[in-house]
Amino acid sequence: MRFIDPHLHTDMIDDVNLEKLAMAGLEAAVIPSPHMLKGLSSAETLLRLWRRLLDFEVKSAKSMGIEAYVTLSIPFYGLTLDGVEQCLKELPEYLKHERVVGMGEIGLDVGIEDEAKLFRAQLKLA
Repeated sequence: MRFIDPHLHTDMIDDVNLEKLAMAGLEAAVIPSPHMLKGLSSAETLLRLWRRLLDFEVKSAKSMGIEAYVTLSIPFYGLTLDGVEQCLKELPEYLKHERVVGMGEIGLDVGIEDEAKLFRAQLKLA
């Protein structure tokens, strides 16, 4: 059997388990940017994560025979308003990358106005 995983956090599993998925028939996967990120305190931290997903995670999956694609997002938790604004400015360029197939993970967890504004801003970019 061959299959595709539309939501696989390769950054949260080790290479042994990723290799097992490949051996079980995983041919392609979409790696989402997490909606919560421990230690997120600056825009640079998030931009570094996006670069890691697009470089290391995609290449690591490819080395095991898995075609990997990425979705990107700005988590509501952790960033200052300035950090959010910086990431919103940079996100359109990242979305042009050939391995980016969408926006995610995004959503409403607590439903306060700042979270809703960020959600709407990301939907506009999508």
